[in-house]
Amino acid sequence: MAFYITTDTENIAKVEFKSNPDRSNLAVGWNGNTLLITDLPAGIGAALATLAGFGGIGLPAKELYIEIDRNPATFPSGRGTYLEAAYAGRIEIRNPIGVEREVMASR
Repeated sequence: MAFYITTDTENIAKVEFKSNPDRSNLAVGWNGNTLLITDLPAGIGAALATLAGFGGIGLPAKELYIEIDRNPATFPSGRGTYLEAAYAGRIEIRNPIGVEREVMASR
């Protein structure tokens, strides 16, 4: 059974690319904690890094729906604790309804 979280691109703290070129990790602010989501496809990580504005591009925030494999586990770190879960196969990047309507109306 997969679980899911919702957050937005403004809450992306880090996108991590490691030795496996096909995978990435994503750290997002969620419920007052940092949630590390492991094993995302690298292409999704690159797209989320762009949406988060890491390349200096100022884009409006998008809502993220992310399926994870289980309830996040808690781990200690040098700054307190963080949460961790593995990616479970689905991410949706959504326009907030009001923004979507404004874009459609301006066409």
